[in-house]
Amino acid sequence: MKNLIPFLLFSVSVSAQTTVVLQPGACEGKDAYIVDCVPCGFTNTNFGYFDEISAISWTNSGNAADGRGLFEFDLSKIPSTASVLSASLTLYNNSNPNSGNMGGQHSQLSGPNDAFIMRVTSPWTEDAVTWGNMPSTTTMNQVYLPASTSGTQDYLDINVTSMVQSMVSDPSTNFGFMLKLATESFYRGIIFASSDHPNALLHPKLVIEYVDSSVSNCITFKPDECQGKDAYVVDCIPCGFTNTNYGYFDEFSAIAWTNSGNAATGRGLLEFNISTIPSNAVVTSANLNLYHNPNPASGNMGGQHSQLSGTNSAYLKRVTSSWDEDLVTWANMPTSTTVNQVYLQASTSGTADYLGINVMGMVQEMVANPSSNFGFMLQLETEDFYRGLLFASSDHGNSALHPSLEICYTNPLATIELITEEANGLKVFPNPSNGVVNISIIEGTVINDGKIVVYSILGDVVHEQTIDNYLQEIELKFVTGVYHIQLVTDNRTWSKKLVIN
Repeated sequence: MKNLIPFLLFSVSVSAQTTVVLQPGACEGKDAYIVDCVPCGFTNTNFGYFDEISAISWTNSGNAADGRGLFEFDLSKIPSTASVLSASLTLYNNSNPNSGNMGGQHSQLSGPNDAFIMRVTSPWTEDAVTWGNMPSTTTMNQVYLPASTSGTQDYLDINVTSMVQSMVSDPSTNFGFMLKLATESFYRGIIFASSDHPNALLHPKLVIEYVDSSVSNCITFKPDECQGKDAYVVDCIPCGFTNTNYGYFDEFSAIAWTNSGNAATGRGLLEFNISTIPSNAVVTSANLNLYHNPNPASGNMGGQHSQLSGTNSAYLKRVTSSWDEDLVTWANMPTSTTVNQVYLQASTSGTADYLGINVMGMVQEMVANPSSNFGFMLQLETEDFYRGLLFASSDHGNSALHPSLEICYTNPLATIELITEEANGLKVFPNPSNGVVNISIIEGTVINDGKIVVYSILGDVVHEQTIDNYLQEIELKFVTGVYHIQLVTDNRTWSKKLVIN
């Protein structure tokens, strides 16, 4: 018996990982420096075109002056359905600021200059923002910057993944970042170049890696004789065909003919192992390609489609019971259904290939219920001799003629959170996490026979366990990235996005 190992002629994922590098210049960049010093006249002064974005606590003519930096990147080219795998921010020391702040070097004169990068939560304009009208911020997912190790240190690859994910998922809330000292006591500060700096290499840089799970993944299955599963079954009792297995025939055909004057009706069976596609996938297209068999080993119909007695139009049906390639015959032929069957027009020539047959309805059922994937049956619409369609099977000597199935699908995990999550129904924390995750389920939820399932960004199940408490801790030893935790009970489903860092 052939092993049903999926053979991929090629696999294309158009939702593959994408990397975007943002390092805007003065025209495209948006950043500003804001200062609180009323006696100096700075509190209501705009510094939107300064060559620095810094966090400073200093004095000016004996007056306290606290400074903070604002900067924002245009993320509009990244789809809101994207899952951000990583977002790395790089800030370069401004060694020669026009302002002369701190002599162009980070300072720890009075104590450590550690700082925070926070997400801004209200709009601001580069040419109008001041300390007096400073936008609001949130401490959620803020990033801690340790004190500088030198006066000219660059801060490379700062992990801002969680904040960027929020900005991408809801573009209307992308107001950028604020840089602020952890302790605003003079004399201390960190000083970085802004997008207005004359040296383009020093402009702030944001590198984002993401996948867009709303876009289809496409896979083509084209198995050979070792991985393929197909058979030809024939009804002709006097000929001895009815109980004969033709599991290794080089043809996949639908025929009505005669043999020594006896009626002989043939049908084809074909099954693809599509288990690599997750069962919750939404099939966006599924096309079957069948190639004419010019030289069948059986010698059927002179190697050509036939319409000698009438049209050879046919149906592709979904098989609904199991069958064994080594044992199947007409006598034990599996059942089939007319639901979502596909009509094949009569051939236009004796050697016509049938390409791009739309079998999406049947394939969606096979994907959604993997245990009921028993493949296709090819059957003439009218089984009267002499007529038939003659295609090559996966056992054909010419691999170019093997049947192929092209499936494109989307992974709906990215939209489950918007559709199925109920307020306060499922909490996942901490998030981002180092791998130890707490899952809190709303009291009163029926958790009998419930389970927690964790999916990778590509839809693969990477962890699964039953639910036995309303608060559970699970340990996920995964590589860094974005995952989806799904809670499934007997009457509802929730899903939450989880970042492992």
